[in-house]
Amino acid sequence: MICKFRTCVCLSSAGRIEGYSVSVDSVCGVVDYLARWGIIRKMTGDYSFSRQYRLSSKKDFEAVFSRGKSRADDNLVVYVLANRLGHPRLGMAVGKKLGNAVMRNRLKRLIREAFRLNRDKLPESADMVVIPRKGVRAQLSEITQSLVQLTQRES
Repeated sequence: MICKFRTCVCLSSAGRIEGYSVSVDSVCGVVDYLARWGIIRKMTGDYSFSRQYRLSSKKDFEAVFSRGKSRADDNLVVYVLANRLGHPRLGMAVGKKLGNAVMRNRLKRLIREAFRLNRDKLPESADMVVIPRKGVRAQLSEITQSLVQLTQRES
């Protein structure tokens, strides 16, 4: 017997990501019901973090650091440089002073998630290098708010 189940990932109104395992037949009904009552926000569109949205080469990082403009707050330092690609790209520099590998990887995951979920609020054609500051609180909502505000000032 093959059972078709899908994990439905939704963003709640409080900004937390929640996963539910439900049958494929009932996914649409449950999501529509919860969205109608404002419990969740339906996410439509491309929210992937594919290779085209990443800064990967040393040359790209050096260009952003040397010619880009920087902004900072208590959580992040963001370098922004315009590109001609028509979409934003993200690079991260997370130093060892921020903690052990577990902490550094968590910060990188949170920054990637903030970028992925808020790509429409970021400048359309910009390369960004994000550096978390020492003592940053590892909360998705705070990192998202910092990322969007710092990049909006630069655009």
